[in-house]
Amino acid sequence: MGAKVNRVPQRERDFLVDQRTDRQLFIGAIDKKVTTTLQKRAERKSKELALSASAKTKESNDGIFEFSYNDQADGVSSHSDNALNEHAASSGTDEDVAGPSSDRNLTALSNTAAICDRYVITDRSAAVLVNAVLQDYGVLSEKNPSLVTDRHKLRRERQRVRESLQKEGDESGLPA
Repeated sequence: MGAKVNRVPQRERDFLVDQRTDRQLFIGAIDKKVTTTLQKRAERKSKELALSASAKTKESNDGIFEFSYNDQADGVSSHSDNALNEHAASSGTDEDVAGPSSDRNLTALSNTAAICDRYVITDRSAAVLVNAVLQDYGVLSEKNPSLVTDRHKLRRERQRVRESLQKEGDESGLPA
C-alpha cells in the first residue's frame, strides 16, 4: 500500500473511479455534511494539540525540571550543596558528589541501579523518581540543576552494576 498521504479517502473513491472510467459523476455544490465533519475534526485536533501543549507545560512546572546546564551560576553555594558536601566528607568519597561549581553530575547511582533492576523499574521512571526525591529533599532546584539525573545516566550505571556482578560471579567460580 502507498503512504497514507497518497491514499484516497473512502468517501472520494467512488468519484475517483468514475473519473478514471465512465466520467458520469460531476462535482456539485458543497457537501455540508462532509464539510461540518471535517471542520469538527480540525477543531478536535487543535484542541488536542492545545491540551497536550498545556499538559507539557504543567508537567514541567509541577516538579519535573528540564534544565540546561549553562543556567547554573558559577561559585554560588546553596544550602543543599553544603549538605551534599558534608555528606560526602563524612562518607569519605569526594569523587561521587558534584561540587557547587561543577556542571556535571558525577554521582554514582549503583544502589539505585541495582534496585531498579531488582524491581524491574524502567530507566525513565527511575530518573523521574530520583529527581523527585532530590527535589523533595531540597537538593535539586532551578538554581542548582547539576544533580538532575536522566535515563541515560541510569542506563549506563545499570550496565556497570551488571558487569561488576558478573565479574564477581566469575571470580567466585559459581555457575551463572
